[in-house]
Amino acid sequence: MGQVEQDEDQQTTERLDTTLVKGLRILEALSLSNEPLGVSSLSESLGIGRSNTHRLLKTLSATGYVSQEPGTRRYLPTLKTWEQGSLIVERSRLRRAAQPVLRRLHDETGEVVFLAVLHGGEILYVLKIDPVDHLATTARAGQRVPAVFTASGKVLLANQPDPEKLINAIVARIPSFDGQRKARLLKEMEEIRAEGFAYSASGWTAHANSVSVAVPNASLPPVASIGLATLGAEVPRRQQRRFLSLLQRSAAELGAAVAPILDPT
Repeated sequence: MGQVEQDEDQQTTERLDTTLVKGLRILEALSLSNEPLGVSSLSESLGIGRSNTHRLLKTLSATGYVSQEPGTRRYLPTLKTWEQGSLIVERSRLRRAAQPVLRRLHDETGEVVFLAVLHGGEILYVLKIDPVDHLATTARAGQRVPAVFTASGKVLLANQPDPEKLINAIVARIPSFDGQRKARLLKEMEEIRAEGFAYSASGWTAHANSVSVAVPNASLPPVASIGLATLGAEVPRRQQRRFLSLLQRSAAELGAAVAPILDPT
């Protein structure tokens, strides 16, 4: 193959990569929206040209990932992504092992319990169990949240080799995070490492108080945490100690069952 052909192939590959990224961004935007979106709305919010957005939506529609409302002509995601995600979730060794552990923890406490994993600067809630009468006011399974706002995120950040570097990268994208707030968070990292758990009061969800511990990961930095959340008034100190003891036992059980956790998903 000549140099010209190699250059053309490289340019084509770069164009295909860019197109794929734009298509995935559109699919993510549709998935996160509570209502169907039109071409103009997507184009403006994502910074993608209108004609390019329209072409990508037609491609996603032809492949079954989005559909178009007959009346409004706006687009919404289909269940195809959910279908594929469900298959991936069912293959997750970590999630399968966590189900009986979290079920027992929920039965013992009667509170919201969850499993989260660290992914870049965010945590992803992999599994969550709610009380029967609980309104879904806390983060849901499948949701991503900046790690600096939650007990689960903070306990995982604190146990990474260089938490300050990770925190700097995260807060650089959060305008409300000023220097003083970052300094307090870095100080909190030291306390979390020393105590082995993290608390959060209205960190991401208003009136939600949570406590989390990291799942042991052999000799590797932890990538998963188990947490418990209560709504409303702050939990009495005595009950906090009981919850913490149950969380530590649950995390140890899960860590022993799946360690090392090389791929949390």
